[in-house]
Amino acid sequence: MKFGVLIANTLQFAGPKGAAELAQAAELAGFDSVWPAEHVLWPANYESRYPYDDSGELPGDDATILPDPLIWLTWIAATAPRSSWRPAS
Repeated sequence: MKFGVLIANTLQFAGPKGAAELAQAAELAGFDSVWPAEHVLWPANYESRYPYDDSGELPGDDATILPDPLIWLTWIAATAPRSSWRPAS
């Protein structure tokens, strides 16, 4: 069984330095992968209740930094040691 870290491109991990630190820590902890959030925008106004928080609201707002997933993964790839590169199975 393989395990990954989901929605990793937020909060202190949103920038290049944080992305690299998270990816390296995840690899050292034995995780197989990191998965960024695929949305690049936060809604400013919404009526539906967010089901994963008791407040009913997303854990962020329209000022939350959330980089494009492909850019974020590029930061990780640029800092990953070549010895850790392996084909997906």
